[in-house]
Amino acid sequence: ISLTYSTQVEVDLGDGQAHILFQNPTRSTQDVVLQLVVGEGDQETLVAQSQLIPAGYALDSLELEEPVLLTQGGYEGEFRVLSYDPDSGEKAVVNTVIPVDITVQ
Repeated sequence: ISLTYSTQVEVDLGDGQAHILFQNPTRSTQDVVLQLVVGEGDQETLVAQSQLIPAGYALDSLELEEPVLLTQGGYEGEFRVLSYDPDSGEKAVVNTVIPVDITVQ
């Protein structure tokens, strides 16, 4: 899998969007689902999740999950990239975790 992304995420509580830069390049051999997560272990919160992103597609925003449990400020979080075989739709065993800095406005 080959990805292009920014580790800076801007969450706008006004428009209910997480503004991101994420691309699953054409050369990628996997389709992916992108999750934005804050916290660890039992304190983990799914902030936003994409639909399936085929190779060659990019996202510049994700709709926030309801209810939004974040307040203004800075957070450490992560992108979780869940990989899927584009032919069978089968989920891959290995996923990718990318640390990100989240700013909530």
